[in-house]
Formats: sequence, C-alpha cells, structure tokens
Amino acid sequence: MRDKFIMTGFKNQLRHCVIYCLVLWGMLLITGCSPPSVDERIQSELPGRAPDFVVPRAAILATSDGEGLGTFSDGVLLAYEALNRAGIPTRICDRTILADSSRLGDYSIIIASTLFGYHDADQRFSLTFMDDDQLKLLNDWIFDGGVLVAGENFGRNSREGHDRLVDSAELNSETWLLGDAIGVTLTEQNLEGFELSLQADSTETKIWRTKAKYLLTKPEWLLAPSARVDTTRVRVLGSWKNLDRKIPAVWESSWGSGRMFYFSDFRLLHPNLDGGLSSPDEIENFYRYLAARVFPLDERSTIEQISVSPWYRGHTAVLAVTLNATGEEESFERTISSLLEDAPALTLFTSHPETVARRLPADLLQRVEIASLSKSDQQLSHLEPQRARELIHWPPSTAVSIRGFRFPRLARARSIFEYLDLAGYAYDSSLPVNHQDYYAGSLYPVNLMLTDQGGSTELKLLEMGPIFRDDWSFYEKAPSDRIQAAAMYRDFLLEAWSGVFLPRNGLMVQIGDPQFEGESEATLEPVKVLINTALADNGWVTNLATVADFWKMRETVTVSLWRTDNKVQILVSGGEQDIAGLTLKVAVSADWSMERLEAALNGTVQMESDRLLNLISNSGNRSFYSLHD
Repeated sequence: MRDKFIMTGFKNQLRHCVIYCLVLWGMLLITGCSPPSVDERIQSELPGRAPDFVVPRAAILATSDGEGLGTFSDGVLLAYEALNRAGIPTRICDRTILADSSRLGDYSIIIASTLFGYHDADQRFSLTFMDDDQLKLLNDWIFDGGVLVAGENFGRNSREGHDRLVDSAELNSETWLLGDAIGVTLTEQNLEGFELSLQADSTETKIWRTKAKYLLTKPEWLLAPSARVDTTRVRVLGSWKNLDRKIPAVWESSWGSGRMFYFSDFRLLHPNLDGGLSSPDEIENFYRYLAARVFPLDERSTIEQISVSPWYRGHTAVLAVTLNATGEEESFERTISSLLEDAPALTLFTSHPETVARRLPADLLQRVEIASLSKSDQQLSHLEPQRARELIHWPPSTAVSIRGFRFPRLARARSIFEYLDLAGYAYDSSLPVNHQDYYAGSLYPVNLMLTDQGGSTELKLLEMGPIFRDDWSFYEKAPSDRIQAAAMYRDFLLEAWSGVFLPRNGLMVQIGDPQFEGESEATLEPVKVLINTALADNGWVTNLATVADFWKMRETVTVSLWRTDNKVQILVSGGEQDIAGLTLKVAVSADWSMERLEAALNGTVQMESDRLLNLISNSGNRSFYSLHD
C-alpha cells in the first residue's frame, strides 16, 4: 500500500511539474521573462496573514553546577534531551532572559525549576527571587501563548529578599503577578502525613508508572492551593492525599492563549537515581505529553503533530569518529586511511595542526576535520591569559580552519572556555558522556554555561562530549593480548551505540588514538564495525564541525503553519542560514496518502511510514510545503 501511495504521488507531482514547465516555457516565449525564483514562488504561496502556529522553541533556565565549568544537573539534561527528542529545539539559558522581552519572545516554552543544582541558592541565581516587573513580563508572555513549567516557591520572594507571603497570608493575583496564570490561590500548609499520589488524569496520559511517589513523614510546609480548584481552567495531574483529603500537587492551568504547569515538588521532574522522585522514562513521558499539548490542531485534523527532527535528513542518530593525533607516522596514517574506507569523514584533534595538515595526503585531508588538542593538562585552572591563548592557538591558524577543541583527560579551564567562545570556536569535545554505568553528560550538543561568584555566562560554544572510555582503556591495559582487548572494545562500542545512543537518537562521539587502535587491522576492526553498524542503522556518520553547524541552525530556524481551505501550509525559514537537511516529522492520520501533497518548494517529501512524513529542506534559506488536511 505504501508503495502504491508513493508511486501515485510521484505520478501526480510529475504531471504537475510537466504542466508547469509547459506553461512556463510558453510564457517565456511570449514575454521573454525569466522564470520566477524559488523564493518568489514561495512568497506567492504564503497567506497574507500571520501564521496560525509557530513550532515552539524551549528554554531551560539553569546555571552550571559543580565547579561551574559547563556541567549541568541530571534533571536539566533529561529535560534538554527529552524536549529535543520530542522535536522542540531547546537551549539552556540563564535567568536574565526573564528581564528581556525580546529574548523571551524567541521561546514558546520555559522550564524553570527552583531546585538546588539547577540554580545556586544565592539570590543572584535563584528563581525564588523575582521582581514584579519580571513576573508581569512572564504573566503577559503566558497570556499571549507561552507555556511555563515552574516549581515550588517560584517567584515567591522579591529580588531584595522580601517574602510576599508576609504581606498576605496567600499568593493570589493581587499579591503575586502570576496568580492569574497559575489558576489557584496558594497558601503555605503543613502537609505532614500526606502522600504524593498521581491520580487518574496522569495515569491516562501515561506520564508516571508508579502512582504513589512520596510520603511526608515529618512537618513539611509547602505552597498548595487553599480552595477547590476551577476545573474549567485547571487539570490536576497529581495530588497530596491523606485519608479522604486531597490537595492538588501538580496541575496544568490555562491563561489566555497559554498555560502553566506547576509542581509543588519539582523533584517529580528530577531522576530518582539522583535524589528525585521519577525515573528517566517518566520524566521523558512528561515532556512528550507537554510537546503534544502545545500542538494546537484539533482532533478532526489529519495532520496530528509537527516536530523538528534532531538530525540531518531525519537520521536516527549520529556517530562522530574522532582521533587524538598520537603515535608514529606509520600507524597515524594507517589509522586515518583505514577508517576513511568506511567513514565519510572524521575529526582529528592535534596540538600541531599545521604539521598534521602537511603530513596528510590531499585526498585524506579533504575528508578530515582538524581540531585543536590542548598541549598540557598541568594547572589549567590557573592559566595566565597569554598561556590560554597559546593552548588554543589564538588566533586560529590561517592555514587550517580550526573550529573545535579538546582538553586532555577531564581537565578544564575557565579562561580557555572563555577564549574559545570569544574566538568563535564552534564546539568543545571534552566532557565525557556515560549513560551505561550512570547518568552523566548530554546525548545531544548542548551550549556551555560558566558560573562563578560574579554571575553566570551563557556561551555560544557547544559541548559535544565523547563517550567515557576510549581505546586506551582496553589496549593499554592488555598489551599482551590485542585480540581479546579488541573484542572487548568492539562489544563496548556496539553496546553503547545500540543500547544508549541509537534508541535515544543521540550523538555518539567515539574517541581513539592511532598509537593504540592504529597498531593493526585487528585493533582497528572494532571502530570499523561500529561505523558500518551506524550506517546500517540510518545513522549520520560525519565530523563534529558539521554536527555543530547543523545543530546551531536547527536551534534558530522558524517553522510557521497556516490552516486554510482544508490545507496545512508550512514555511521553514532559516533567516540568513542554509537549512539544507532540516527535517520536519509530520504525524498524519491513517487515511492520509501522498496524493494529498499539493506542493513542495525547495524541499522533498518522504513517507517514512503509513503515519509519518519527512519534509526535508533543500539547500537555501526557505522551504515551503502545502498538504491537504
């Protein structure tokens, strides 16, 4: 049936194309005019009004945890991955966005937790402390269509530290400018003896698997609704329950065109493996539910949901093969040549980029991205500015375009991060990712955040962390039995790809050293098997600079949608950026067929399954699709 749909659609498109070309040819003969450009044709198709819907972008408000050098709380990373996987381009931002209406307007969803580790307890960072003008800006933003997910005590105190509950026994629309958006009046109540119960509504949406989550066994004063909620505006997803008493604990309220999700205990969106109350799968379920709730097409529509695929041309996951430039010249060139027999491209980190570029034959060099490897790991945290410049090759070499950087094993330095960002580097690839033994690092490229006593700094620099074990972990520890070490390394790589990165649609950055894996074809075999496995799994095998460029484009692209005359019209716009390969995933009803495709300008349409379309942009900065609804 699918083949029939595709063939019928192809014939219809071919017929339309022939007719269009004949008419156009006739016009050219008569008028001598040049044919309209693709952009002109797109412009002529657009409705003369504002779009009915813009595919949302999300911001997660957080500061860097730990030493303030780019790592984030597990809950932040889970939210970041879940939203991006659900097709909502997402960025991590600092709280200054709440005082800037133009920046706030770039996003449709804000995730704002007051938990420690998401924001330092200091008033400069904590979302418990907010001015009235910031609350007013958020309130208006929600009314105009924004979606806020917030936690306990959000905005309860002024930035000067004044508790708004001191002036009144409750937080309502008069005392707290989010009172209308939250949909209820809040008071502080002692909930000792109450159990957090996730009731029928949340069970129906399949968010949480375990109904009973948490019992308060000692006095605990929390903000909770003081009266019965208005169910026309508020949907309760979980309650505090004690015998026959129930008090809403998690709810969703509507306000104007937008909505607010409130968690009286935000640990429901933090993983239980790190002190939270929910499993990673349950947290993913919530953000999937959120993504579905912000898509406004009615139940009668055959177009059920539109999302932005994480990867180029809708690839399932990404593999980047990277090498640290080590070893003798023979093993170095053998490693690169052998890997490029299977991989379309790879990334090579070296502290001597000009020398390496001269060593590589031209046919290999054009398929190798050269990036910078720090020369030393000694006292990086105390580097003088001039030494930091030397370590990152400041400015980047004119002979070799360098866009990425890697620190030596687990070492990091604030001054280098700052210089990398200032110099226009696209990414760093140092912070390890480990979702096999425990939860660490992001499966997607994530923008770095630096935090110190002076405040937080949101960098343009992306972190694309490598997997936590490299070839050294296997070959150096078993120097006498390379065959056994290679088998163990192969199993580790395939388990990481098939068990972690592929099912979660992530970016796997393999890291190797020619002095180990380049010793022979036997030691190279694990990586070559990994490459071919990724290609067979519809993985995108490319270099890190290409991934960084695509991710930054995806983060800022605008997808607008119009409903008119039983049609859905979709415009994808990248501004000044080339949007080649950007893919929209369109979920359709079972009776939709390719015959309903009316136009695809500067883009192609693929039917991935009976219920899923891929709309893939061609090279250029805009593409347009018209689908019969």
